[in-house]
Amino acid sequence: MASLDTKWLHAQLFLAWRLVMHFARKLWPWAPRYGFARFQENYVAEGLPPTLPDFRLLAPELGRCTACKLCDDVCPILRGTVSVDCPDGFLGPATFVLSGARSATNLEDLKGTLAALNGPVCGGCRACDAACPERIPIAKLAATLEEHRLIIERARHGQLPIADAKRALPPWVGRS
Repeated sequence: MASLDTKWLHAQLFLAWRLVMHFARKLWPWAPRYGFARFQENYVAEGLPPTLPDFRLLAPELGRCTACKLCDDVCPILRGTVSVDCPDGFLGPATFVLSGARSATNLEDLKGTLAALNGPVCGGCRACDAACPERIPIAKLAATLEEHRLIIERARHGQLPIADAKRALPPWVGRS
């Protein structure tokens, strides 16, 4: 007859106890919920804010850009017919869309371009939206990414309350 391995039995009982306690703590209604606060502490200041619902809808649009640069060809700022005060230099709508498709964490590099695209000159023109063969809504993307950039900037300066970032999450996402 085989002897009972007490170490194995002890390990299995301990593992079962930890499993039961894990779920009991998760279901306990008075347990503190730190998940979102920890996310915000660790990632928002690094340039990774919670994705806004508007950006979630527009993100697939960025991937459709074929880099044809027709939006740059019709841009009055790049053609030189209109001037805009952009200390970093206006990179153009195509560069903006392509950089947004690859990495939304480097929005600080696009600060001037985002300001110009959301400013009064581009606000009245929108020739880039009409010229795009893929019908990418460049104006909406600029507004949404500027909102992302402002959230990151406020977080880096320690001015971002949790309520602002929670607004970015859909209501069905758990807060733990």
